[in-house]
Amino acid sequence: MFIVSQVILWIIISTIINAYLMTLPIPVLRKRDYPANYLIQQNNRIDFQKNNKCAAFSTAYLLRHIGMEDDGEALYTHFPSKTRAGTVYPKGIR
Repeated sequence: MFIVSQVILWIIISTIINAYLMTLPIPVLRKRDYPANYLIQQNNRIDFQKNNKCAAFSTAYLLRHIGMEDDGEALYTHFPSKTRAGTVYPKGIR
């Protein structure tokens, strides 16, 4: 019985920590017509990143695709929810 209660406690604590760091999933109950693929066929540049800044550089790539010119290095300085290693939690991208 002790082991079962410890496992349940561990699940509850890890769920709370994950919800704080990555936000809870948002359920979507309506059906949408999604395209078969997501190909960007416009010209766009790929900037080379240093360290763990891929969240900002990929966000800048997508922003340029929709017409908002931005730089990954500049975006990275404003991203919230960064770890000590420099990676960004999904909460920071959202």
